Amino acid sequence: MLHRLGFALLLVVAACGGKPKTGSAEHVDTMAHADHAAHEGDHPTMPPALHEFHEHLSPLWHMPTGPDRATATCNEVEPMGAMLDGVAAAGAPEGVDAATWMARLGELQARWVALTEDCAQHDAENFDELFAPAHDAFHALIELLPMADK
Repeated sequence: MLHRLGFALLLVVAACGGKPKTGSAEHVDTMAHADHAAHEGDHPTMPPALHEFHEHLSPLWHMPTGPDRATATCNEVEPMGAMLDGVAAAGAPEGVDAATWMARLGELQARWVALTEDCAQHDAENFDELFAPAHDAFHALIELLPMADK
């Protein structure tokens, strides 16, 4: 009986296969513990203000999930929000559609404000549910940038 149950569970897991959905708890955990160097090597060349934001975001994102990660991130949300204001002030990089850039940057800023508010008002009770979409919005923004020459 246990063998059949185990086999059925294996089939269900295999049938669901694929990568975890971006923003899901599984994606958060996978990305947090993924090979940091390989993940970081896939980024395009970023404008200076966005690069500065990324230099703060990356180590926070790649920390093990848990209260230390939430605390460390919440300690950085306000200065990182100011960095995003600098990205907005700089405008779209050359060769990138300005309307699309500003729309995606607006989405990242909105996600970052929600995270900032959660950190300030709710002691980060919704941290994991808010941090992953903010990270995903960052990646949606940098998808607009050309990859660096290798």
